[in-house]
Amino acid sequence: MNDTTWVLLACAVCVLVIHAYGALLEASDLAYGDPLRVVLLGGDGVEGELAEGRSRRSGRKTREREDGGGGVEVDGWTLLHLFFYGALAFVFPAQWPLLFLLGATWEAYEYAISVRSEWWYARWQDIATNSVGIVLGLALAWSLRQHHGGAPASSSSSARRRTSRPPVRRRLRLGP
Repeated sequence: MNDTTWVLLACAVCVLVIHAYGALLEASDLAYGDPLRVVLLGGDGVEGELAEGRSRRSGRKTREREDGGGGVEVDGWTLLHLFFYGALAFVFPAQWPLLFLLGATWEAYEYAISVRSEWWYARWQDIATNSVGIVLGLALAWSLRQHHGGAPASSSSSARRRTSRPPVRRRLRLGP
């Protein structure tokens, strides 16, 4: 399989996992909502503001971040975006435009389905987080290539061609 296929397969698996996670959250109606939405950094303080409310379905208490706090808030989803896109850009550096396009498309999809579910929501901040992850993954791949020689950790055919060339053999001349 080529790199594009691997990237699309990784993203498809991620989509399936996210849908399963969302279905689990909606079915179980956890007492404190989505644990990945708890603000870790940013918002109004280092720990962020947690809003206590009631679930529309069960009436149980929920704890999730408040909207409209201003500034950038880092929660579990932000970290997952950063690490997922960073890892894909590190492993498949030549596919960074596809990664950016897939991230933006995913956020548009989340925005479109957020009207049907209280669990789904889209944040345009996630596109910026994806971009930062891509840049960090590319920088790490480039740095390793520069310091350790050879191609970054990639299965691309061009990287394999560069590293699999036989060494140039020179004839030893004995005499004038």
